Amino acid sequence: MKIPKNVSSGGVHEDPHQPMAYKALLNYIEECVIDLSHEFPAASIILAGDLNQLADGDVMDATGLLQIVRKPTRGMNLLDRVFVSHPIFRSVRVVTSAVRSDHKAIVAYAEQ
Repeated sequence: MKIPKNVSSGGVHEDPHQPMAYKALLNYIEECVIDLSHEFPAASIILAGDLNQLADGDVMDATGLLQIVRKPTRGMNLLDRVFVSHPIFRSVRVVTSAVRSDHKAIVAYAEQ
């Protein structure tokens, strides 16, 4: 699998203590993905982060991105997620974080 030369990546942390309006955050993410797609049409897009309230289906419907994390990242909850515009990763693992956190880390490999 060849890794694309052009990659646009972004991170989101939805603070559960100061939640942004659901629709406003979803619209903002959608606008960012549209802008990146127009500005860099050949680039793969990666969006990762702690999305406490946003549903995968809503993000995927708004952006066309695919969610690739399949295992819980905090207790039994899948809060930390990675969305991609193209399937560029061969392996996605959820592992114990190397830093002090109650969230697990996500490690994605483009090669075996």
